[in-house]
Amino acid sequence: MKKSLEKSRQLALIGEIAANLAHEIRNPLASIGGSIQMLKGNMAQDKTNARLMQIILRGKDHLESFLKDFLLMARPALGVREEIDIRETIKDSIESLRYVADWHERLDVVMALTDDPLTIRANKTEIRQILWNLMLNAVQAMPDGGVLKVDARPLRVGEREGAEISIGDTGCGIEEQQFSKIFDPFYTTRDAGTGLGLAVVNRILEAYGGKIYMQSEPGKGSVFTIWLPVHAAAATAAGS
Repeated sequence: MKKSLEKSRQLALIGEIAANLAHEIRNPLASIGGSIQMLKGNMAQDKTNARLMQIILRGKDHLESFLKDFLLMARPALGVREEIDIRETIKDSIESLRYVADWHERLDVVMALTDDPLTIRANKTEIRQILWNLMLNAVQAMPDGGVLKVDARPLRVGEREGAEISIGDTGCGIEEQQFSKIFDPFYTTRDAGTGLGLAVVNRILEAYGGKIYMQSEPGKGSVFTIWLPVHAAAATAAGS
């Protein structure tokens, strides 16, 4: 009990520090982004200027993405939970994914979703974050093209009804020696990666009483499978 209470206090402190840090950094980032957009409209758009401005904006976007993941990792949002159809959240996420910088025309999407509504009680933003991080990882694993496959079906585990979602790719795969590390915060195999995406996924799933499994083979691709209960655990921060 004492250890659990102490861990809760530590997590609360980390969350508070993370929130303050995010606030202090986001304001300057917003100013940078706004200023660059204004300069783009006022300056002569030669190739050098355009390239430099794009580099700055990409750096700003990368920092904002890192802050978002860091904040979720340190203090998962306890948003309002409602009845949502996982199928619709999957479709929305895939549609948004087509506009990220890593998306290209050599990628195909194959979906196998249950015909009936796949409804769980959850916060839509949190579930979307799980799906987004897993799908983005899959896309980034296929720079030369491939297939993003998404399956979703109802699955009962023990006495609990739930939904199983699998997100697979035909990309580079993951080496076996990396399996034990991929959910660790700040562990990444990508030069531009933050190492927080999968850690955030795992953290949110813990808060819901969900599970995640991985299968991967180098050179052939990876499959991440998550299970979420229809009725999630009480809305308390994971690990508390």
